[in-house]
Amino acid sequence: MVLILVAACEGGRPATTGENGRLLTLYWEKRQDLRISEISLQPSSPVAGRFAGELTDADGLCTVRYQYNSRPKLDSWAVYCNSGRTANGNFVPLGDGNGSAGWGKDEDGFEVRYAIHDSDGKLRPDLRRWVEQGGPLP
Repeated sequence: MVLILVAACEGGRPATTGENGRLLTLYWEKRQDLRISEISLQPSSPVAGRFAGELTDADGLCTVRYQYNSRPKLDSWAVYCNSGRTANGNFVPLGDGNGSAGWGKDEDGFEVRYAIHDSDGKLRPDLRRWVEQGGPLP
């Protein structure tokens, strides 16, 4: 399990990732835009964890909690922002070094989708399309 810190990128461009850094692509239906942020992986517990950071400019600091579930094999996450915005849903790990993909809804029922890029900073084109457009997870 890892603890993840999220920081918004300046000017819509991905920040440079450090040794434990990853990029995260996020789509929040209410905003109708795609954001790319840098995340920094930190040690955490083997079954659950949390991360905090700037998810989007307007939401300020947000804390995300997540949990790995062995049955059913569908992991869960929830986000709580200082602005009062909340969202929750599920995610699936994409394999060692390949990131993860998550989906859910915010407090108003708007969809939220994200993908954590692989350890090389790349995001498969089909996964990027999924984050932007939804549908079945590739």
